[in-house]
Amino acid sequence: WSGHLRVASPDGASVARLFIDRSTALGPPATLVTRHATVDDEGRLWFATSHGLLAFLPIDPRISALAPVTLSPASQIYSAMVGEDGSVAIGSYRDGLHAKSSYADGWNRLYQAAPARGKQHIEAENTITDIEAIGEGRYLVSTYHGIHEANMAANRMVPRADIAALHPLLGRAHFMALEPDTGGWWWAASWRRGLFHFNIELGRCEHYQHDPSEAGSLPIDQLLCLLIDRDGRLWIGCNNGGGLCRYRRETNDFERVALNPGDALGEAFGV
Repeated sequence: WSGHLRVASPDGASVARLFIDRSTALGPPATLVTRHATVDDEGRLWFATSHGLLAFLPIDPRISALAPVTLSPASQIYSAMVGEDGSVAIGSYRDGLHAKSSYADGWNRLYQAAPARGKQHIEAENTITDIEAIGEGRYLVSTYHGIHEANMAANRMVPRADIAALHPLLGRAHFMALEPDTGGWWWAASWRRGLFHFNIELGRCEHYQHDPSEAGSLPIDQLLCLLIDRDGRLWIGCNNGGGLCRYRRETNDFERVALNPGDALGEAFGV
């Protein structure tokens, strides 16, 4: 949150600290929202801030101050995704999904507006916390009110009724992250409702929550982020002292992980 980003080498031996250049046209000092940072095939670093999505030129570890190349149209950005085809999609706070097919193209905005549902409902559905590509110009997105699909060609974003039918909470919970698993399964992390594992084709959904009587349950139900690593392990970032935990497939339970030796578990905003 202090306006800088640390980039470490794979072995952790070298760390570059990158600062936002205050002399640019950003206006007030930008605050990093550290849940999402990604690098595209051309070496540009994209990450979210309170003043939009920043894109930086290829990183040189010797450079400690970089100026943004471009700024997205939305103000507060919660999520960002760079596709293999060069497309860029960003999820905003209350301002829907913005996407473009390439770095040089203009932005296209998808926003759900249904006045009959009320302002609070609309703002929740248009707060995009995570984005996963599911086809050309199609994205599965988590929102403050269920899981939706965005279709750029059709210029619309709608709730996924087939997902909502799998569990009563999938259509209305406050979700923070999505992560595709193998075999058509998906993980969805919610705020205060725990973790969901669902498969649309099989019509199945598994729901995991904190249980104080079970040592292997989730440490807390307030979840922030998800990541499946190259070995297929699922990592979960938790809020409010939950820290970082790992899902153990072999025993179908969770293991808490200290962020640093001797540290309290704390919060894991991004992984």
